Amino acid sequence: TAAERGTLMHRVLEIIGLSRKTEDEVAAAVQELAASRRIDADLARHVDAAAIARFLSSDLAARARAAQKCLFEQPFCLNMSARELALADSDEAVIVQGVIDMCFIENGRWVVVDYKTDRVDLGAAAEAAQKYAVQLGLYSRALEDITGLPVAEKWIYYLSAGAAVRL
Repeated sequence: TAAERGTLMHRVLEIIGLSRKTEDEVAAAVQELAASRRIDADLARHVDAAAIARFLSSDLAARARAAQKCLFEQPFCLNMSARELALADSDEAVIVQGVIDMCFIENGRWVVVDYKTDRVDLGAAAEAAQKYAVQLGLYSRALEDITGLPVAEKWIYYLSAGAAVRL
């Protein structure tokens, strides 16, 4: 399914790290992950090695490699009011949970990156990314609240299109 493919791509990116790799090197790494049972061997054939290699060659990946600190798949819990989330005219507490795909510190400020496996044309990426603005806003709020450091940039990276969109 699309959800399984997304989870798989995120898992591979988390495990193999940010060093530049060719498509063949990514494919070999995926086979090693399957052989060692770190990913499901039956699903390994669904990994888009070319898309991952493109990401690892991107400016965002280069910036993350050079960063003071880089984190992958970071879970968080954020306590907000229903009013803040525009859910209701109430100060009732709402717990927001999520996982930040990748974030890194550059010049003392966070850069948040969320990779998407949606099938998006390069020309439509900027418009399509807008639907994730609230999500990345919550990620940013969580990082700022937890670490005390500001978020400088928020990015959506479409793996299939190789497109980075700044929000």
